[in-house]
Amino acid sequence: IVARKTIYNCFLRLVFLGLIMTKVSGALPDLSIRLMTIPVWLQLFVLLFMLHTSVKRLQDPTSTRAFKKQSAAIELHLLASLFISMKLDGAISWPWVGVFWPLWVPVAVLVIVALVLSCVLPCTLLLVLCNQQRRPVALRSCAPPTLLLVTWTGCTFTSVCAFFFLLRLAQFLDETKNPKVLPWDFTAPLFMMVLYLALMEMYLHFFGQSAVRRLAQHQQHLQEAGSHDVSSAEAERLSQVHIESVMNGAKPRVLVRVGDDLYRRPKEGEEFGLEDTDPDSPYVRVVGYEEGTRQPCIVCWDRDSETVLLECGHACCCFDCARKVILGRQPCPMCRSPIVQCVLIDPSSQSDCIQK
Repeated sequence: IVARKTIYNCFLRLVFLGLIMTKVSGALPDLSIRLMTIPVWLQLFVLLFMLHTSVKRLQDPTSTRAFKKQSAAIELHLLASLFISMKLDGAISWPWVGVFWPLWVPVAVLVIVALVLSCVLPCTLLLVLCNQQRRPVALRSCAPPTLLLVTWTGCTFTSVCAFFFLLRLAQFLDETKNPKVLPWDFTAPLFMMVLYLALMEMYLHFFGQSAVRRLAQHQQHLQEAGSHDVSSAEAERLSQVHIESVMNGAKPRVLVRVGDDLYRRPKEGEEFGLEDTDPDSPYVRVVGYEEGTRQPCIVCWDRDSETVLLECGHACCCFDCARKVILGRQPCPMCRSPIVQCVLIDPSSQSDCIQK
């Protein structure tokens, strides 16, 4: 799905660049700038079409949220292109500072986040020096100070660079006759912001997995924080109860396969004709999607994935690795969601018995 979206958007951007080159070369001097931005607007329609077709068929809330976030970012991009094209066509006489208002919105959001973190971060750093057990529960659930510091630094630096870039660029465009602002005055903040984002991307690429793993372990420690006030025997008993409920709790009779490594519980009104299913069987029957192959375990990469982790529905581990993950009270290795139940997939399941 992402590959198809990228191909469509690249084609539309090439069309947009071709129209710009045609306009600059003088081949179409009467071509309106607003007509030239039509390929840019079509990117939003591509995203919405895929959101309501391919992504909807996945029935995966995580993918749906990701596409909706991309839709919101593209809408701001399209609003900016619309007002810029209207300004270039002479349809509006606003100053460039006002024309850039869609671009000021994310800058304002970054400023608000930086201000909030400026209030939270000192309190969190002070609490690090105190006894962890005496911290209030509300503040104990905060993210690690390192993550807060990195987020605050990124929001502050990016918002400052973006603010000066837009302000200097607007002044440069408004003063076309006697410009007091040189091109370097607005390209320098842009270069610094791009360099910072490139460094952050490199850091996330090489060290992002370990950072996510540490954050997940922090969340697990927070979930276990309530057990510090009880005895070790009681904490061990609660841990065994949790593991027993995850591994041996009441299993669904059937799961619906919606992708190579994604499953879901059956919806209300779906019938599968599985009257011959043994209720004492350790396996869960699978129906639905029949075009994929079983994926390898992403933990050991040695055996096939044969378990489904609920409620996220990812089939990403073999039984031994899933048991180790659950015994370690770790989240789903694929999406970091809490594991409520672990079920075994029936290898003899058929894919043609689903009935609406």
